[in-house]
Amino acid sequence: MSLISRRLTGLAALATAVALTLSACGSDDNGSDSSGSPSNGTDAADADAQTTDNLRNLYRDVLAQVSTDDFADATGPTIDFTGDFQYATADLNADAVPELLVKATGQEFSPIRVYSASDDGTQLIAPTKIFYEGASSAGGSRAAVYTTSDGSGLLQADWMGGTGAANSTLWSFDGSEMTESGRTWSYRIDQVPSDLASLQTDITWISTDDSSALDTLSIGGTAQDAASDSGPQPTTGGDAGSGTSDSGSAGSAGTLPQSMTASSSQIGGTCGTVDGVTVTAGDSTSCGFAMNVAQQLLSTGWGPGRAYVPSDPTSPTSGGSTTVTATSPSTGTTYTMDCNMNQDGRGGHCEGGNGASVGLVGSLTRYLQAR
Repeated sequence: MSLISRRLTGLAALATAVALTLSACGSDDNGSDSSGSPSNGTDAADADAQTTDNLRNLYRDVLAQVSTDDFADATGPTIDFTGDFQYATADLNADAVPELLVKATGQEFSPIRVYSASDDGTQLIAPTKIFYEGASSAGGSRAAVYTTSDGSGLLQADWMGGTGAANSTLWSFDGSEMTESGRTWSYRIDQVPSDLASLQTDITWISTDDSSALDTLSIGGTAQDAASDSGPQPTTGGDAGSGTSDSGSAGSAGTLPQSMTASSSQIGGTCGTVDGVTVTAGDSTSCGFAMNVAQQLLSTGWGPGRAYVPSDPTSPTSGGSTTVTATSPSTGTTYTMDCNMNQDGRGGHCEGGNGASVGLVGSLTRYLQAR
């Protein structure tokens, strides 16, 4: 048995032990009446919360035990590992349960693996497919990995630095393995097809030393509800008790398509996408507010500015800064946020209130207004 097989077997055994312990602890539960039916409506919520905790713990175990041996691939490129690891979470099959992506950083190419879990969050699922991102010598091969804006899987992009000839393949997660979906694109790297551009979403990688994304990880809408007073304080629109009218739902500030992968009350972490752009919330910012900021910002646009030129990565944008106001579902009040676009046009950042911050990852050049 290979070392990676022994490691996965050990993780599976650990998860099984957790499942048996949970089962034993629940055997004396008094949450049902004499007929065996639930005594109140909290049982399902409690089960969801327990599943969320199980998933977090299972993913923490993966990161605690991760090794370069887990990325052995006889058919892949030779990797000069740095010894560092990064991770991200993303829903790869639109079931509201986030998968764990782990990257072992290399000097040129870095391998990426996907991990998932059983429905109750106790059994580890480790697809064997390994993805790659990075670049070889000048004019050589290049690779990038993206999540998708619709939760349909992972995109593996490969191209040549000299010719720019590129291919992208969508890989789907079927619950146990990553499999080719049959959707592929062939193009020049500076002429990405519009349907692919709207689908691919950059991954925000986090050091394994930072557990914030796992601490706030949620299944469906079951994330722990952070206190609303831990969020930003209003800078405009009245005080927190003013009762400013707001529907309380993310996206009320605009009509662009969005996919929210976290609860509105989640504090910090990845929140979802707006028009294919990934939205993240800072440590003291709720996802509901972050999504509203993104909706408002992308609906009104940046500008005026000069569009980023894909064929010239050194070409800066001049989108500059802009200011938007958005309403927090937690407080019902309106806040002012100052936003700046990255020089390469591939993201941006907004700050405001009392320490509120919102990150945007993805191409923003299409939102630039003409001069």
